[in-house]
Amino acid sequence: MKFILKAAIVCLTLSNSALAQNKRNSLAQSVFKTVRPFVFQIKTALGPESPKASYGSGFVVHEDGYLVTNYHVVSQSVQEPNKYKMFLIDGEETLEAKILGVDIIHDLAVVKVDKKFKKVLKLARRMPEQGAKIFSVGLPKDLNIAITEGNYNGVVQSGIYRRVHMASPLNSGMSGGPTVNKHGNVIGVNVAVLISSQNISFSVPVEFVKKIMARTIVKSNAKGASLNDEKPKEFDSMIAKQIKQIQFSLISDLERSKGVHLKLADWTVRKPSKILKCWSTNGDDEDGYYQSVREICYLQEGAFIKGKMTTGSYEVEYNTFKSSRLSPWQLLSLSARTFNQSNIFSSVLFNDFYLKDDLLTKFSCAEKKLVNKNGVPILVNYCLRAYVKYPSIYNIDFKLITLTKDKRALVMSAGLSGFTMGNIKKFMEIHINGIKVN
Repeated sequence: MKFILKAAIVCLTLSNSALAQNKRNSLAQSVFKTVRPFVFQIKTALGPESPKASYGSGFVVHEDGYLVTNYHVVSQSVQEPNKYKMFLIDGEETLEAKILGVDIIHDLAVVKVDKKFKKVLKLARRMPEQGAKIFSVGLPKDLNIAITEGNYNGVVQSGIYRRVHMASPLNSGMSGGPTVNKHGNVIGVNVAVLISSQNISFSVPVEFVKKIMARTIVKSNAKGASLNDEKPKEFDSMIAKQIKQIQFSLISDLERSKGVHLKLADWTVRKPSKILKCWSTNGDDEDGYYQSVREICYLQEGAFIKGKMTTGSYEVEYNTFKSSRLSPWQLLSLSARTFNQSNIFSSVLFNDFYLKDDLLTKFSCAEKKLVNKNGVPILVNYCLRAYVKYPSIYNIDFKLITLTKDKRALVMSAGLSGFTMGNIKKFMEIHINGIKVN
């Protein structure tokens, strides 16, 4: 009797599990049926019959032929409009798509095709509860339109960048497709996965979809826009304005906590902003000749421009050295090796090779000695390069080494992308003057 009862419990468990699985499958099928008619492949190519140079997904947001996708899906056409065009693939039909608006901060773009749609995807009024089922639809690996299931884990923020955190598998090609709730309403736009993670992916919150639609579609309708109305040069000024908006936010965040400092071994330094992710390691010499601490902090997000180039981000690294067994000269020689091996030289060498001249100018480098407001003698080395399309915006790598004549030293390096000269100077002054001997 006990055996029969146990078997019945097992069968009941299996039956309930099967029912739950069927219910999940039914929900995914229902969502896919709702969303599928409004999702299309968006490709970048030389012409309608040419092989794709890149591709992603997009979805219908307005009956008059407007779709939303990612900026990085259309970036080649934005950056090289005389070379690349955008197309929407609708079965056997290829329609030319015109880019009407871009938002590099949130990686969004609005495109338009000469086609009327009977319906559009609805945008959600509110985000789901954490843990709720969500679904991503797109064209993974240039295969069929597909749906993946995951869970909503809230919205994460890194500086000015906000992303929906999903426990959901995404693949290349699904970028620009919709992330939807169980009703098939859009809560975000598929954008990225976290490398070397297990199903950690991100989408752009729907609030920013609504904002770019309000700016782009209303303006476009007011102008009676056709596929030939927008001029490529308008995007240069639009993107430049957005880059400046990012760096203004980052510098404002830095200035708000201007007087906050951090003790790092025998040094006081500028405390990293809370928006940065920081890691600290102990690098003491195994034979006990010196003690060393390394701290590196970086912004996890950046704004995509094109290819390997991103902007609107920065990172800071400190290395401290102390010794009772080495002479001041020996310790300076030790810390100088770290100074000379910092990322600045690899940037100068490799960025000139990988990044084309149409994106950035060549590095211009300089070096100078100074004494900061706390009386610490410092050697500073920096290399600057300008954005070709976006005047008054620069990338800079700079590093410094303290020149105190005692048995301690500090090396700092930093890299900034997408900053004006005025804000670069503010950044450097804040960090240089934040250095003090304890």
